[in-house]
Amino acid sequence: MAFFSDLEAHVEALRSLIGADPDAGSVPALAAVLDDDAVVAVIAEASAVVRAAESLRVAASGVVAARSSREAGHTGLAQVRGHRSPVALVQEITGSTRTDAVKQVRLGQALLAQVPAPAGAGGEDVAPAVTPVWHAPLGAALLAGRITVGQHDAILRGLGDPPALDADTVSGQSTPAGDAGEVAGLVAAAREEARAAWETAAVQLIGEADCRTVEELAGQARAIRDILDPDGAARRFQERFERRSFRIWTDPDGVAHGSFLFDDEAALWVRTVLDAALAPRRGVRFVDPGQQARADQLATDPRSTDQLAHDLLIDLLRTGALADAETVFATRQAGVRIIITQQAVTATAQGGAAAVAGVLDDCTTLPGWAATRHACDTGTSRCLLDTDGNP
Repeated sequence: MAFFSDLEAHVEALRSLIGADPDAGSVPALAAVLDDDAVVAVIAEASAVVRAAESLRVAASGVVAARSSREAGHTGLAQVRGHRSPVALVQEITGSTRTDAVKQVRLGQALLAQVPAPAGAGGEDVAPAVTPVWHAPLGAALLAGRITVGQHDAILRGLGDPPALDADTVSGQSTPAGDAGEVAGLVAAAREEARAAWETAAVQLIGEADCRTVEELAGQARAIRDILDPDGAARRFQERFERRSFRIWTDPDGVAHGSFLFDDEAALWVRTVLDAALAPRRGVRFVDPGQQARADQLATDPRSTDQLAHDLLIDLLRTGALADAETVFATRQAGVRIIITQQAVTATAQGGAAAVAGVLDDCTTLPGWAATRHACDTGTSRCLLDTDGNP
């Protein structure tokens, strides 16, 4: 169905539910008298209208960015309207936050990358061919209303761009001049293979968008990116490790504050400790009478969940990691379950290509060497799985 025809169909569905042309102030009262199915239908139809309008706004934001480039200078679309950047113009028009305006412009630029330049724009009679981009399926899904702007952004940012490949990264060494043509072909083939892999990942995540939250899509996209680019995963892991920090300061009112910037392994450990200790507050139910009694005590504790987390971490600092597990964690010793393939273990042991391991309980990834190091401390369990992950 054409864009506006589809939009009109959703608007007509809303008219049949709410009324032909009600006053805006009466909409809440009209919605309040609808039955359950009608209320759900209103949300679904209104969401479809919002998605269609938002995709149109995103596309226009991309055009604003293209016409406000550095090359345009003071004659750029945003500049002649008194703005320093297209983001500032979009933010003013939409009344959104800067973060949302940046997202609109970024997604609009991604959509515009799929559009061929008009014929004659560069002096040619025929429009130049457009180089396929890996995120083209994302743009098509957004414009078709199959994914939202938030889902598009989560997948696009999570997957990132394929790694930059050149002669050295493809061949592993400098190439003699006589082999330049052959290596150029290898580089082109490697780039196309990477583009196809990222495109396949995008298509897979689009298919999962209906059954995953935006946060889950972002996590899955990051995990897939690390699997597709293990060298980049190792580099990003090290960058996050180098950024780790803890600060404590006192504000003007004399209240002490603390701020952690975790590396990947520390974040996993802290989350696991908190999840194990605060499980009763998060809906987990126990069968063991002793654990159930402790769960009931925690559920009725007057402290907030944040206060309990604070007190738990302070107790950990006081007692140390060697204290009795039940005393510290209330249930059991916290642990992180890591999955790594035998191929990755072998590659890590031989010091070959970078390998990636995954955390069972979420979408976090770790370098292969980190997984094998933990295996030395805690041991392993072997299992044989098919390509779908079934034992």
